[in-house]
Amino acid sequence: MAFRAVHARWGPVLAHLPDLGCGRDWPEVWRVRPRAPLRCDECNHPMHAIVSRNGMRFFAHAPGAPKCALAQESAEHHLLKLELAAAARDAGAHAELEVRGPDDVWRADVLASDPAGAWRVALEAQLSPITADDISARTARMLKDGVSSVWFSDRVRVPWFVVVPWARVRTAERGGLVVIEGLSRFPNGHWEQGPPAVPAAEFLRWVFGDRVVAHQRRAAGRSPLAARHILWTPPRYAELEVAHLAELEAKERRKQEELRLRQEKDRIALETRRAALLPVPQLLRPGRLLFGFFAAMAETELENIREATLEGLDTAARKGNHGGWPPFITDDMLHTVLRRRANGETVEDIQPDLIIPIGKRRQSPSLSSIYRALAEHEKTQAYPEAVATAHADFAAVQQRDRSPK
Repeated sequence: MAFRAVHARWGPVLAHLPDLGCGRDWPEVWRVRPRAPLRCDECNHPMHAIVSRNGMRFFAHAPGAPKCALAQESAEHHLLKLELAAAARDAGAHAELEVRGPDDVWRADVLASDPAGAWRVALEAQLSPITADDISARTARMLKDGVSSVWFSDRVRVPWFVVVPWARVRTAERGGLVVIEGLSRFPNGHWEQGPPAVPAAEFLRWVFGDRVVAHQRRAAGRSPLAARHILWTPPRYAELEVAHLAELEAKERRKQEELRLRQEKDRIALETRRAALLPVPQLLRPGRLLFGFFAAMAETELENIREATLEGLDTAARKGNHGGWPPFITDDMLHTVLRRRANGETVEDIQPDLIIPIGKRRQSPSLSSIYRALAEHEKTQAYPEAVATAHADFAAVQQRDRSPK
């Protein structure tokens, strides 16, 4: 069974096309006498046109044909090629079945090409077993002639899904081919399955327009993508993976550098401890005693400075000089706040009219400073006797300090 034959005068004839791909009609090759001069494109044996019971048109080898690759292909394989050709045409491409490459080094099941001649893509239907090395070699031969490829299969466990651009397909319930595996996305630092059922024509439209590209993943992938290394994905997801891996590598370099510095620090500390435990030569012992004496003197001087500083701070406090900034809220400002609050104004309304008298910038105190000053004032009003006693004690201390000794 084949869908392509070569006519002696017309050239290639395609059974699945209404005009046979050469501007002719099917009745011109089917049931005509004498038989149409058709030959196999693979083995050059005579062929004749046939229509199956369900109306499918194809070409069959005449009796006595030699062993031919086209004759050995299954009906399932031929139907998948027809579906791929139809999907390619729906995607806006020109599609030919069973196209040979230069010098017969390769043969494409379906060759889809840009009507303007900008690109060519081979759509390969692969249902029979094949090794990864063989399919890689076939892909490389086509790519050498400028023809990229997409391999389609409806099988589940296919070993070559890891080495060539691929897509797993099935026939939809309402007819037509859909891609159920092969598309992927990279949302959160890992690869995961893309849309589950995309019409084959839409998938090919994305491939032809470079909206999805064949990308060999490096980051982790969720099942079933964990066993797939080449995925179809939008270019932005491939760029996201590159950025993500660069970030991980930078993080790992920082981690290794921190570990190296920590180990270096531990090494220096260990060497220092070991050096401290080494025996000191007899000639160095007088020098150690001298350094110990000066160290003791320095510690004594430091203690004297500390005691003098504390004594000075205590004397200043007894005189009422506690250091630090003067209060932001003066008595006049507090009196203004109390008076205006008594008239019914809020602190928020009063704040802009208050100006801090110190500092180069004339600005208003914060609301928290005003509320603290009000709280201190309320404490003073609540315990007037204690406040009066404290003022009297403070005046006595000042008088005693001013008196001659």
